[in-house]
Amino acid sequence: MEEIHGEIYGKIDCYMTGELDEEETENHRSAIEGQNSDGFGESFEQRAIQTDEGNLYVSFWNSGNGYFLCTEDELDDCIGKSQGLQLGGCKI
Repeated sequence: MEEIHGEIYGKIDCYMTGELDEEETENHRSAIEGQNSDGFGESFEQRAIQTDEGNLYVSFWNSGNGYFLCTEDELDDCIGKSQGLQLGGCKI
């Protein structure tokens, strides 16, 4: 999770040994989106995170029109188009 301009976004860091071309980037994005829609890491979103204020459940995906998955270079543009989306934005 990362706070950007007062909003909270999901963040996925991927470390590569080299640059990805456009097709590789889209394949990687598709694979991550598939994991996110399945609950990221075998039902991650169904496991409570204990906090002082109660249980917190985190999901990196939703079926709404505001969901986006973008690279770090695309992030500012994605946030501008998200119209205030608070969760579900990821950067790869």
